[in-house]
Amino acid sequence: MIEIREATRDDLTTLLAIQSVSLDSTWPDLLHAGIDGPPLVLVAGQPPVGYALAITGDPAYLAELAVAPDHRGTGHGSALLGALVDRVGGSELRLTTRADARRAKRFYERHGFTVAERLPGHYDGDDGLLLVRQSEADLPDGDDGLLLVRQSEADLPDGDDESASPSDSGRS
Repeated sequence: MIEIREATRDDLTTLLAIQSVSLDSTWPDLLHAGIDGPPLVLVAGQPPVGYALAITGDPAYLAELAVAPDHRGTGHGSALLGALVDRVGGSELRLTTRADARRAKRFYERHGFTVAERLPGHYDGDDGLLLVRQSEADLPDGDDGLLLVRQSEADLPDGDDESASPSDSGRS
């Protein structure tokens, strides 16, 4: 079983290293701020092998989901996303991803996200997608919906894997 917990200051160096090898664009200040809140930072493993950083609220926003390259394909991305969904409760969850990141899009769709909007020029001239996972109150019975995350196909493991690492943080 994969341990998921809130990040602590002791995790920061490891999380910054994961961020630098997993994301096309890094935003270390967001991760620094998230350690002390209010953004929610969840980590997988001890020591951490991945993390999810979200801005809570309704809707909630998944800013970063990253898994160390040698731990992709092991379920850590899915475990982090599932724990995040549990933590935000019934809130809608959103994220952005590059429009050409087909594997990231499939990962999030498998976890209940749908494309809500195409974002022309969102990534330095390249299009993005807004993905949304609806709040549980807005879903039909038996569905547990989700929103949007930003990710590059180059950062995803080969194949149609459940563990995905975003290419960019969730900032515009």
